[in-house]
Amino acid sequence: MAYLVFFLTILTIGLQVSNRYYLQLFTFIGINTLLTLGLNMLMG
Repeated sequence: MAYLVFFLTILTIGLQVSNRYYLQLFTFIGINTLLTLGLNMLMG
């Protein structure tokens, strides 16, 4: 649940940021968070 809240927060911030660099950065972090969550589900 914490991962979902974290991802949604990053997504919301990313959508509000007008600078394309920061948007890509937040998207990158969000994707890595989802991958980590997926690996934890598979491994755990």
